[in-house]
Amino acid sequence: LLDVLSMRVEDYGQPVAWRNLLFIMLRDAGTDKPLNMDILRLMRQTKAMTERAEYSEYAALGIETAMPSEVVAVIREGKASGVIPAKDSYFDDILESQTPRARDDAKAVLADAGKPATAANPRAALGTADALVSMGEYAKAIPLYQAVATSGNPIGQYRLGVTQILSGQQAAGEATLAQVNTGPRARLAKLWISHSKAAAAN
Repeated sequence: LLDVLSMRVEDYGQPVAWRNLLFIMLRDAGTDKPLNMDILRLMRQTKAMTERAEYSEYAALGIETAMPSEVVAVIREGKASGVIPAKDSYFDDILESQTPRARDDAKAVLADAGKPATAANPRAALGTADALVSMGEYAKAIPLYQAVATSGNPIGQYRLGVTQILSGQQAAGEATLAQVNTGPRARLAKLWISHSKAAAAN
């Protein structure tokens, strides 16, 4: 079924097609929270988040992984799209708590990004790069993801490719993602390549 839906996305790359595929992938990912976040991020990019529950899960994962800037941005997008009502006590409380945290965390993350010790430690490099991407600082995240990928971490390779695409480095990102051909993110990597090519063609 996933193969059929993947081909459907390539031929008919509308949000509804993306949602049909990614919703199943999200369900199949189970309790793998990093994978869930990667799937939700692709749902966000393809405008496939159409249910309040998806924003709720995204926000919960973002809070758990200390990505306040991303949480705030996603909730605001949900409100702008009408999926989240203008007044929603659950999401409004999250915005109230995460907005100041996003401002405070940004300073620390940007400071860590420039430290040689961060790039030298794959775990620290991955966490800092993830935080930078959540803030929209794609260019600063790329060298850290490169360090993680060089260490042999497949998540680093995948997120490097995604971030290269988000930063406008389409060819580099697609080439990086083409190397992700095993593991739980192999299909996601192919889908990102399809999304990238479709976006460039429009």
